[in-house]
Amino acid sequence: GVDTGFMIIKPSADEFENIVDSYLNTPYDPVSGWDGQGYNNFKGGLGLSGFLAYYFANHSGYVPIDRCTYAHTADEDCLGTLPFQNRKATTMLKDVCGNPRNCPYSHPLWADDKKDACAQLHRQYFTYRNIFEEKYFSKENKQERIGLFKQNSFLGYCTGPGQSNLLSMTGVVVPKAGWQTICPTDACPDDSYMRPDCTCTDPFHPCSACPDGTTCQTYPTLMCIDCNCAFCDNYSSQCCEDNASVETSAGGNVCQAVAGRDPKCDMSNNFFPAFNGSSDICSSEIQLSRSTVPNGCGCKPTSHSPCNYSQDWGDSSAKCFICTADDLAQGD
Repeated sequence: GVDTGFMIIKPSADEFENIVDSYLNTPYDPVSGWDGQGYNNFKGGLGLSGFLAYYFANHSGYVPIDRCTYAHTADEDCLGTLPFQNRKATTMLKDVCGNPRNCPYSHPLWADDKKDACAQLHRQYFTYRNIFEEKYFSKENKQERIGLFKQNSFLGYCTGPGQSNLLSMTGVVVPKAGWQTICPTDACPDDSYMRPDCTCTDPFHPCSACPDGTTCQTYPTLMCIDCNCAFCDNYSSQCCEDNASVETSAGGNVCQAVAGRDPKCDMSNNFFPAFNGSSDICSSEIQLSRSTVPNGCGCKPTSHSPCNYSQDWGDSSAKCFICTADDLAQGD
């Protein structure tokens, strides 16, 4: 059918009347379609999408344009034939990337190019919302972009997954925490990240995007992690000990791996705790080698939003926890 979201038609009063007359007088059958020629076996076949497909096929002067160029939806068919950055226009479909107002997760089976394309579509949606609010929205107390969920996609308008976590334009305003920084939506250049002061990092020094009190991991993905948080043994002793006074080659480290003290620390290697041996897990020699920030213990810089994190979100007992396979299986 015809994508009625994007059409290029030379204005003509006569042609408009012809289209209206044909629409009113062309017979339609649920089985045989428009005038017995079909054009009805798709969504919108009974409406303009189906009728215009029939009309354009039976009237000269109309040339179909490439869907992927002028109505790219970030679907696999288009991504396989046309890189997303080469599109002229886009169409957002909720069954392809998800409705941005639902603050959706990226599907785990999506390829990287689709994840990037969907992130761009969602970011574009919220960029337009931000422009509208700044230029035309007259509400005195506007909602600030305080959401930390997928900031690169949702620009701070989502506090978590699901529609209930969307920060609404007209709903109750959720206040900004004192430690949080809100920056303009202008993106930093490629290979650069937003600093806490809303400036952009040098491409060769990404760790300057990390806020005070966090340690920078550069591989396999850039993360800012509070090493005095999360991983503990059976006695609530952290698997990561403070070594701020110790001279280290990396400089600025605040944690020392404590492997071998208790089996819990050794068994939790896949969850960012101590590595076996005497090296420092916060140093450049042994990095954490994971791509997800431990829950509540850090943040990820992006090119669109600063990495916001407060060391004061809880006391040591709240920050100290053990997560095992049994916990995950039981949903704890």
